[in-house]
Amino acid sequence: MENIINELESLANKSQKSKKLNKTDRKKAKDHLVLLLKSPEYLEKGLALILRLPAETAGTSIADAWINSDDNYKKEIIQNVVKNDGFRGIPGQNRLVEIIREFISISIEVTVELLVFYCDQVTGSNSKRPAPKIITGFRKKLIDNMNLMKIPLQEIILTPNDMSLISATTLFALFTAEAGEIGDDYKLISTYINWLNQSNTRPTLSSKIQTEVEKETKKWPEDLQRLCNQTGLISTIITRIEPPGDQEKITKKESAWECHGHGQIADPVFSNTRNNVDIQQGLLGRSTEEDHKRTTENNEPFNPLLYLDRLKQYVTDLEKEKKLLQFRSQKIQQELEVIKSERTRINQQLIEKQSTVQKLQENFSKLNKELDERNTEVGELKEKICELENSHQTDVNKLLDQIQDESDIRLKEFRTGLGFELQRYYLEFLEICKDEMTIGRGQHLSNRMQRIFSVLSKKGIPFNER
Repeated sequence: MENIINELESLANKSQKSKKLNKTDRKKAKDHLVLLLKSPEYLEKGLALILRLPAETAGTSIADAWINSDDNYKKEIIQNVVKNDGFRGIPGQNRLVEIIREFISISIEVTVELLVFYCDQVTGSNSKRPAPKIITGFRKKLIDNMNLMKIPLQEIILTPNDMSLISATTLFALFTAEAGEIGDDYKLISTYINWLNQSNTRPTLSSKIQTEVEKETKKWPEDLQRLCNQTGLISTIITRIEPPGDQEKITKKESAWECHGHGQIADPVFSNTRNNVDIQQGLLGRSTEEDHKRTTENNEPFNPLLYLDRLKQYVTDLEKEKKLLQFRSQKIQQELEVIKSERTRINQQLIEKQSTVQKLQENFSKLNKELDERNTEVGELKEKICELENSHQTDVNKLLDQIQDESDIRLKEFRTGLGFELQRYYLEFLEICKDEMTIGRGQHLSNRMQRIFSVLSKKGIPFNER
């Protein structure tokens, strides 16, 4: 492994100097990285080298190592990527995009985990606009080629915060078109907003993020703004209304902006609020005299056609608002049904778990009772064993005492019998010792000694001849 690490260090230095590697070096770097990443003891080192090598090697090497690992180590690889501080900076974020792109076709679960981590980093946890350089790379690698669309949001359970992070990052990537000139991006933008709208989770953008988003969406056509509004990404819709014909002489402005949600009126249009439309302060609440007086003061003749156009536009807006509210009501109802279904499922699981817990408690109580019984039996058996040991020791002591007594008696009998048999030889020995020793007496004493040793041999006393 040391040789592989040295080669990767050399390739990393080469990459940092020339800003790129040739095809052969990239393949070598990728193969070596896979070997490191597949070894738990070298995983951290492999991730550190990834941050120094070209970004495209990051996705392929981590994906290959992940595919060829067991389930537990797969989780360890992804957890180390998320925990590694190197992936929180710009180089790491660029490599995260490559990793996400590779995993979209391998594991949606891992893709979403890494995507949420990436979005959290670039948006400062839903609190700031991503850096243009970073978000441009995200768009190029994942948005323009429709890679991100491969994630089935409708099938994934996301928290509101996760959905907010994904939504904000996606929108900021779509904002990279020239201001007010969406051109060919119109279809791309509408496609991705509809994709975000497929999720069963509503995003909750922070006030800072929503302000930044609305600065950009106000430049979009109204239908795109309404799509964003339906998804819960913006609360304000800006509508551009053109003047109603040449017969009106409007000198101050050629057009005006209607701000839905703020209740401000700017001639020659009026405004409404989605949640509270105040008709009395609008067109229908003004008398003809007031209108005539206002137009006279402005040196403009009163033209009923203008107000009919305004009324027509107002009714059209109300119908749109009605359809929007109906749509949102249906979507909320669908979300409510999903929540009810999920609650029912969770309640059912809870009941099942409670039943399982109750059975386990009953089994636990039963086992505790059996354990107490076994402990009682063990105590009784220990007492019996102790009694038997004491009884056995008593019997052993009695037996030892009996053996000792019998041994003493037998020894005494042996000594008495031996003394009795040797007594006469002893008396003869005393008689011989009284007289002077002669050859005959010596012969006689020798015979008596042989008889004595013969008696001892018969009593079991052995003698060895040299």
